[in-house]
Amino acid sequence: MKLLATIGTLSAGGAERVLSILSKSFADEFEEVHYVIWHNMPVFYELDPRVHLHILDKSPNISRRYRDILPFRKLVKQLKPDIVLSFLTPYNMLACIACIGVKVKLIVAERNDPMYLKGGKLMRCARDFLYMRADRLLAQTEYSKSCYSGRLNRICTIIPNPVIMNPKYVGSALDAGKENKIISVGRLDPQKDQATLITAFSLFLNKHPDWTLEIYGEGPLRQDLESQVLRLSLEGKVLLPGTSNHIWDCIKSARIFVLSSIAEGMSNALIEAMCLGLPVISTNVAGSGDLIKDGGNGFIVGIGDYEAMAIKMSLLADNPQLASNMGELASTIYEKLNMNIISQRWIQYLHSLTVNP
Repeated sequence: MKLLATIGTLSAGGAERVLSILSKSFADEFEEVHYVIWHNMPVFYELDPRVHLHILDKSPNISRRYRDILPFRKLVKQLKPDIVLSFLTPYNMLACIACIGVKVKLIVAERNDPMYLKGGKLMRCARDFLYMRADRLLAQTEYSKSCYSGRLNRICTIIPNPVIMNPKYVGSALDAGKENKIISVGRLDPQKDQATLITAFSLFLNKHPDWTLEIYGEGPLRQDLESQVLRLSLEGKVLLPGTSNHIWDCIKSARIFVLSSIAEGMSNALIEAMCLGLPVISTNVAGSGDLIKDGGNGFIVGIGDYEAMAIKMSLLADNPQLASNMGELASTIYEKLNMNIISQRWIQYLHSLTVNP
């Protein structure tokens, strides 16, 4: 059997990382595996060498993606895959259009909160209309599945994000030498709402002046966030070090991890922080309730609620034993989400489509 998987880019990002993680399992199970990206941007994650990589548009300009519907359709017809697996809403919609009339099993994988879509209700209606042309729909959480009704709900299957982590790192934050710092990891993007995190930290800093905040990631809001840091006189206290290929080593010495997003599918960064054994604070986004038992293995606060976020930061900072206990409980999530378990679920799911058309 042949598998063709497609996504906008393979630059740094959660969905991109999942697809790279799965490349070995896919290559082990399928005769041919093709990855198709729509934009010529740097490949951040390593792919299995057996995977054939195709780039539709040599320009990195995302606004050009609609021009590549016909080239994508032509490539699908040329390669004749048994299954087309598409990641991320904009490209899922394009794949649905491109595959009209093409004899192929089409799966669209949602990796974000289905209700958080640029264009609002009109765009959600367009998405759902196009998704009706897909054979199957994948989501990461019960909440995400519940956002769809009728046929889309019936064809939807839940597969959570895997965590790819050397077992030696699991719980490693529990024994690491600690620094008085709070960590966050994510694109510098409105969806991640690091502005709220910085505001919360400014309140926290009033009682904890020797702490720092490090936000790892890159994105279009870097300049805005840097301006906020200057405006709040947090120079040297809030750091934006960019991305890292050794992120676990960078963050395990932290005392607290915070996810401040206003929407998520299921946050890889949150999962990995929990596996490391960091006590976590997350906004109440999709996936956080699947991962966190509030007050047990982490804290959940309201979206945009910087005061509650600051309070939970202080609670963990002032109670090291609570933080340690919470981190230890958090690390057990690895047993449910490790790469081998989730990869096997993917393989079983994909094979089932050929057995049960």
